[in-house]
Amino acid sequence: MNNNVKAITITEIFEASALNRDEKIGGNIPSIKKFKRDGNITFSFLSKVAMRHYLFNTLYRLYNSEWQESPVIPGDVIQFDLTNANILNNAELDAFGYMFTIGGQSSITRKGCIGITKAISLEPWEGDMQFNANHDLVNRTNGDANPNPVNKEEHMSFYKVSFTIDIEKLGYDIWFINSYEYKDNSLTLLFTDKTDSVIFTKVEKNDDNTYIVNGKYEIQIISGLCNIKGDLVDISKKNELTFNKNYIEKSTKVKINEENYKYDEENNIYSFPIGTCIYNNKNKKLEINFELSQTINNVFKSEDNENKYDIKDGNNDLLGTIEIEKLRDKKNKIIFKLDENKKQQRISQILSVIKNGLIYHVSGECDGIVPKFLMVAGVKLPVPIFHTFVNLRGLDESIINNDYIVESNGKKLIFAYISKDFEMFSEDIKGKCITDWNEFLKELGMVYNNESTSN
Repeated sequence: MNNNVKAITITEIFEASALNRDEKIGGNIPSIKKFKRDGNITFSFLSKVAMRHYLFNTLYRLYNSEWQESPVIPGDVIQFDLTNANILNNAELDAFGYMFTIGGQSSITRKGCIGITKAISLEPWEGDMQFNANHDLVNRTNGDANPNPVNKEEHMSFYKVSFTIDIEKLGYDIWFINSYEYKDNSLTLLFTDKTDSVIFTKVEKNDDNTYIVNGKYEIQIISGLCNIKGDLVDISKKNELTFNKNYIEKSTKVKINEENYKYDEENNIYSFPIGTCIYNNKNKKLEINFELSQTINNVFKSEDNENKYDIKDGNNDLLGTIEIEKLRDKKNKIIFKLDENKKQQRISQILSVIKNGLIYHVSGECDGIVPKFLMVAGVKLPVPIFHTFVNLRGLDESIINNDYIVESNGKKLIFAYISKDFEMFSEDIKGKCITDWNEFLKELGMVYNNESTSN
């Protein structure tokens, strides 16, 4: 990668319908997301959250082995499960960020490396509506049913959106954890201190997630969240949750603070995060551990640094490294660094799907988000510099002189694609931009070989 390029910014214009729906109007009319500007002119938009979904879904569909869905922990607030994933083995966490609550007010967070704007319409919405009725199905009933009419707001327009990739941040992450263990080529990162476990007796397993204690009290464990009947626990004067001695093998010091559990009064169920659980079918015992940790396999100590570890994938290819620094407060700083070739692979794939088109399929309609105008630049800071300089009237070419744009071989590192609908932009950028995608990637310093980037 060109050492001067710290980020890549992409601005595109595409044509589509506003399928990213908002709340219903009058109880049954699906509306579109919109806002007013320039007095009382209404514009529709696709949210940043929706654009993130379309981008990731396209990456997942096209590059499934590299872009797997990150595991999540269910609950009142669904969050990514860092006990099973990190930025080395999961590209989604690397590119889009995460938040993982350890307990109380403690958490590990990462801001996304891909900045995304709303996709805002470049033409005003003038109250267009669509009327539908299911006459086809009604006709099949031989007159025994009436049509169900549906109105919904519609808007076909050109939209503008920008993506900005923070290259310095991509493939790099830092955690602060309590301790770690390295044994037999496995590295265990402990988010919490080691604690006692709780062992329930007389337990029958119903299915993969459900256990019955003493023939009547249910414990359900799903993705690190334990839901347990109130009969199996006790509440102390400090509102700490402990475990009923009548149903466990031995007394335990495990206490769950009030901020770390939730209570469903209607169903008499307590919910709280756990580390792991082990069921012994022979002895009919269920052991629940409360320490939160992540175990990474296929780990090898670096030859040149005893605090550095090489992480390999199932094919024994290098994923990246983990370096550990011991801090004065007995905490440990964990530094994840993705292998450079893997990093360029991820960047290449992100650029490829944005350039070639995103899956945009909602309620049976499939418009696709395919650029009709596209500008991409290598920049010194992750700023979407083109975003406010492009509209249907043309490009404000003064932005090409922005000092954030990196120069390569005496030329601004900018790629432009212009379809026939936007030929009026050609004069604004003629001779000032690279128009060959492969040449642009070469000047960018992308050495990862991926056929899709040449499409």
